[in-house]
Amino acid sequence: MLSAADLEGSKGFVDAIDVDADAGTVTLHAHLRVPDTRVDERPGLDAELRLGDVRVGARWVERPDRRVRYGPWSALVVEVPLAAWPRGVVRPEMAVEGRVLRLRPTRALFRNATLGAHGDVALDVRADGDAVVVELLDGGERAAARLRRRSDLRAVRRREPLWGWRVVRALTGWMHRRPLWLVGERRDTAQDNGAALFAHLRRHRRDLRAYYVVERGTPGWARMRPLGRVVAHGSWRHRLLLWHASHLVNAFDPDVYGIPEAWGRDDYVRHVRPRVGTRRVFLQHGVVYRDLAPVIGRLVAGYDLVLTSAAAERDWIAGRLGYGDRAVLTGLPRHDLLLREPAAGGPRVLFAPTWRADLVVPSYREGGGGPVRGVEESGYAQLVRGVVEHPALAAALERHGAVLEVLPHYEARGLLADLVDARSDVRLVDQEREEFGAVLRRASVFLTDYSSTLFDAALLGLPVVAAHVDPAFEQAGRPHAFEVDEIGIATVVRDVDAAVAAVVERLDAGRRDPAADAAVHRFFAHAGDQGSAARAVAAIEAMS
Repeated sequence: MLSAADLEGSKGFVDAIDVDADAGTVTLHAHLRVPDTRVDERPGLDAELRLGDVRVGARWVERPDRRVRYGPWSALVVEVPLAAWPRGVVRPEMAVEGRVLRLRPTRALFRNATLGAHGDVALDVRADGDAVVVELLDGGERAAARLRRRSDLRAVRRREPLWGWRVVRALTGWMHRRPLWLVGERRDTAQDNGAALFAHLRRHRRDLRAYYVVERGTPGWARMRPLGRVVAHGSWRHRLLLWHASHLVNAFDPDVYGIPEAWGRDDYVRHVRPRVGTRRVFLQHGVVYRDLAPVIGRLVAGYDLVLTSAAAERDWIAGRLGYGDRAVLTGLPRHDLLLREPAAGGPRVLFAPTWRADLVVPSYREGGGGPVRGVEESGYAQLVRGVVEHPALAAALERHGAVLEVLPHYEARGLLADLVDARSDVRLVDQEREEFGAVLRRASVFLTDYSSTLFDAALLGLPVVAAHVDPAFEQAGRPHAFEVDEIGIATVVRDVDAAVAAVVERLDAGRRDPAADAAVHRFFAHAGDQGSAARAVAAIEAMS
């Protein structure tokens, strides 16, 4: 139990300040970081928010996104009547058992904040050094216009990061008079939901101002360029469009992959998005069933819209991850492309294991990309080699004239290249030359460990085998929204021998168990209707 003595050296942080003009409330979400202490139980300490002379009691709340580092009960929430929140500038503080903590900003605060009007008031949330500054004015949109002018003048006077672009934005004001969407994925890719959505827009909704952003000279650039309105990642035009974009639409983290590498990691989040008011849309890159609250929870990632594919997934993201009605049940745009293709040259078993954060430095971290030490002795290496070198699988491949295709996760490309020795019946897929969907569509049987691409394979009509052989990986992702072995779309096994046996059984049968067909239609909200991209566009357009 957290005690007053534990508070020595503690720091307070703000993750979001939400104004509900209809309800007449301002809700402040905060958390404490207590040195060398996890807060795993509800504290019995009194806490209050201080706004100058205004005092409002704070409630300790359990937040799933805090469970990994500081404990789920390290969070507080304060609801302040809008009429009671001081007008003008205030620096919020949190007092816990009389100890006053200056509240500091997080990236989440700026992901959730927009300088603008909320009914009859206008709000600007910013940082002054390591302190949060909140300016609330009466007057609605007219007051918001004053706050925007002040923000720009302050940034120019102080030479804040990217201040010169504020001048450029003012000189090109005509560019943001109607919606402008920037669509993308990772900097160098175009084979996921971003590419699928953009292709749909260019074929069916050319009335929308939408651009696809990808690095020039990459396979993704070559793939998307014929569609038109493709912008080179990091170019001057890309930067200009970011200062006018109404929507940043991405299958991955747009604050990492959607911005120029030359900008600092916090430059866009702190200085561009809140000022421009860009809405951030998370297209996702799979179905979420693990507990990803510490990564994509609303009070961490702050997305304005999240696409989902199944009711169980939508309810999980709306509830546990905190998105409420921002989680919409549309299906994923790439699902529209799931049409089987005959496998030329015989059957193909597609093995697509996911990655492990402890074995690679992920690309979204500065200096990331590539494996770390200890890979050879890991359970992951044993899984990959156990499948690729399994004699029963080799015999089945020979009997059917089949090939095992190994599809590395983007983050594990170098990892699998070191673990898979190619032979006549084993091929390592190069995703720079072949996009994921094309490889999946020609498969006959699909094998993975925990990759969410198993849901794509199930929608496509493939027999799916999931080798759940890593208890530590499973436990790290719990609680789950649902259990894969309970929804019936895949055969879930617990060791490599059982996984290979299940693959061979499906290879011999030539099709999946008919019960899986019914399970797919029970689980997915829009199985096989090829309307996911259109629903996604409608959901984005409907955002207020």
